[in-house]
Amino acid sequence: MTTASGLDSSGFSMAPSCHEALSRPEGFREGENGEEGSPCRLLTLLPCLNPDTPESDRTKVCSVRSCPEHSASCALPESLAVPERERKQSGAEERETRPGGQEALERRLLEDLFLAETEDEVFSGLSSALTKRMDLIFMEPVSDRTARGHRSRRLAGDSSPPRRSLVTESYRQAAPQLLKASDPSSIEFVESLRFDVFPSVVSLCAWPILQAGEDPLAILLLGGQGNRTFEDPSLRDLLRIISQWGSIALARIRKKSELEALCVRDPLTGLLNRHGFSVAFSSFSGSLRRRVFRGVLGALDLDDFKPINDAWGHPAGDAVLREVSSRLRKALRESDLLGRLGGDEFVFVAEASSKAALNSLMGRISRVFARPFLLPQGQQVTLSLSAGLLCFSPGSSDLDGLLREADAALYDAKRRKGERETFYVLCHEHSGVGT
Repeated sequence: MTTASGLDSSGFSMAPSCHEALSRPEGFREGENGEEGSPCRLLTLLPCLNPDTPESDRTKVCSVRSCPEHSASCALPESLAVPERERKQSGAEERETRPGGQEALERRLLEDLFLAETEDEVFSGLSSALTKRMDLIFMEPVSDRTARGHRSRRLAGDSSPPRRSLVTESYRQAAPQLLKASDPSSIEFVESLRFDVFPSVVSLCAWPILQAGEDPLAILLLGGQGNRTFEDPSLRDLLRIISQWGSIALARIRKKSELEALCVRDPLTGLLNRHGFSVAFSSFSGSLRRRVFRGVLGALDLDDFKPINDAWGHPAGDAVLREVSSRLRKALRESDLLGRLGGDEFVFVAEASSKAALNSLMGRISRVFARPFLLPQGQQVTLSLSAGLLCFSPGSSDLDGLLREADAALYDAKRRKGERETFYVLCHEHSGVGT
């Protein structure tokens, strides 16, 4: 754009017109006092243009607009006119990459967030959108669970006061927090170490991904290569869009995970429910078959559990069931399966390489039940347990059939409660268990 002083918006002096420049075979602008000037920008952009083009061709009106730096008399030969399709494509690319032209960027981000199936994929999409800006470095996303207790680890022998966290403050205040390397107080923050790791970063911003009326779902730690990077209105607009869309995507994924967990998990104890146990048993049985190990299925039932509900209410009974689940989980190995079928009925599947291993497992379960159970109101109760066990071969896959036989052994154990030597009954063995 030409100013009143005869200068364009960039401050450079103007040549009379591209038409005049084209009339000079050298293709140079004329400088002040007649000295040779700089090459005509039009010839630089179109090196294929022959300076010897006949005057008649030069003056033809073509579909290319005159050079914005020069007068309307500038025109190109029709043979050199840029086709309409190419000009549209070039314009689209310019809109996608130019600062402030974020339509294509936002559309791509929206697609990525819509297709994301995990939180990592959401953060990857947000990172991809933000790193389009040359003045920005995406440091890391911090989940809400981590941000709640984000703390520095004190160095050995360091007697200085505990350092603050930009991420934690952003989470607590549910608002962006800015830190500049030039700020003398920046050393108080654990994130200031990033200035040493990334010398080009001179400012940091912890930007929360907010959800209406609730705590942030995550915090984005970003690095700027300028002191005023995060004051750019276009960047702040982009970050606000990212916060809105990111919160929707994260909330959707978490809600989906919760619904999927309800399909396979018992909501009270978090253990596998009947459906989840059935699905997991197929994989467990396949693992036994590959390793040629035998397994043991145990059906468990609490003795005299009903009086707890009757005397202290269902909240007390729920607390006992949660504690039973926790103790059983500790008695079993991490690779074993544990589920709750309903009420006070539990079931587990474990490896049983020998009778000694089986006796060791049941001994651990017996010991975790020897301690009293503490009720919410401070009362203590003791509980006993009955169990029916069934050893099965690696090829067994009929879980319903195995459960029926284990239940029969469990009923036998409860029936003989006053005279049994152990709290469990082992029914007939399928293919036996080695000694």
